[in-house]
Parts: sequence; structure tokens; C-alpha cells
Amino acid sequence: APPARQLLSLVDPALHGVGEATAPPRPSIPLASSHLLINGPRDHTVSSEIKRELASADRVDLLVSFLKFSGWRLLRDDIRRFLDRRPGGLRVLTTTYLGATDRKVLDELAASGARVRISYDTRRTRLHAKAWLFHRDSGYSTALVGSSTLSAAAITDGLEWNVRLSHVETPQVLRQFQTAFEQYWEEGEFEPYDPAADADRVVLKDGAFGEHSTQTLTVV
Repeated sequence: APPARQLLSLVDPALHGVGEATAPPRPSIPLASSHLLINGPRDHTVSSEIKRELASADRVDLLVSFLKFSGWRLLRDDIRRFLDRRPGGLRVLTTTYLGATDRKVLDELAASGARVRISYDTRRTRLHAKAWLFHRDSGYSTALVGSSTLSAAAITDGLEWNVRLSHVETPQVLRQFQTAFEQYWEEGEFEPYDPAADADRVVLKDGAFGEHSTQTLTVV
């Protein structure tokens, strides 16, 4: 009898071109395990893990207070490949608080087929979370929850702490994540983003900090 072999993946040829039904890259962290990511020189970086998670996810939910172009450009190609494979499979919840979100990121996400909803409240924020949920129909869903916004420093070499969670180890936490995300998604405070109609609303208006404010902000 031939020796036993380990089955590592199943690939649907319908989701790939002819001759391209190859297994996606495997996440560096086993799908059944949890792990702390600190962007250390000898540790997994948040950006590299997001890329690997995207490659095998069926749907993705992103909950993040700020979207910066510096971070988007590092993940743009991987997110677009995911959306080519799973049209409409990415949902994003974010804010315009402090004018920190870059409109170019929102426009490119929308153009790529992501579904984006925004809280336009510039005076306060109820959303300061930074989290990704990678749904897998196999049941091996995973999540990243921590301190990294979508900026280059936060997902590459910044001193950020993020926990990678596995549905196998912590199913109740991922269920809570999904329930909370659905509640936020349906709230009236988060409005669907349409680049043609809403682009001007993303720009921080004069006087957002008060009529005579001279406050200076630096957001990384």
C-alpha cells in the first residue's frame, strides 16, 4: 500500500483559471492555534499575516478606526486579488474622526468591490477598535484583534500588539466578534460610502475642532 499522505487543502477549480487550481499560501500560524503578534524582528508581522489570511479566506470583515494610504498600499494587491476571487466579500467599518482616514483608500476600496460603511461623526468616536475577521466556510475562521490601524508603521514595524485568534480554540470569541460586527453594520451611524456622493464628507471641514481652534494633530 502507498504511504499515508496528509491532506492540507481543497481547491475549487471554479474559483481559478484553467491550470491555476493550486493551493493558496498557508498562514504562518496554524489555523487551529492562537498567537500574539508584536511586529518583532523575529516574529510574524501583522502585514505578512493579513496577506496570508486573505489568500484562504472566504469572507473578510474589517473594523478599524482609521484607514491610511501608507498601510493600504502594502495590502492593496492582496485585497484586490481576494475581491477578484470573492466579489463583495470584504466589508469595512471605519470613521472620519479627526480627519485621519484617507479618502483615496475609501475610493480604491469601493472601486475594488469592497463594501464600506462610515461614521461621519468628527467630534467624537465610538469606534476605536482594530480587528479583522477571516471567515472560512470550512469552520477554520480566524481573527486579528489588537492595536494596529491600517497604516504602514502599525502593520510592519510599530510596537503594536495583536492577538491572532482561532475559531477552533476560542469559538465563543469569534462568535461575539461576528455578532458585534453585524450590529455595527446595521446601525444607522455607519452609512454606506458612495465615492460619487460622499467624497466631500470625508475631508475634515474647517472648524471641526471649534471655530478658533489651533490644535495640531499628527496621526500615524
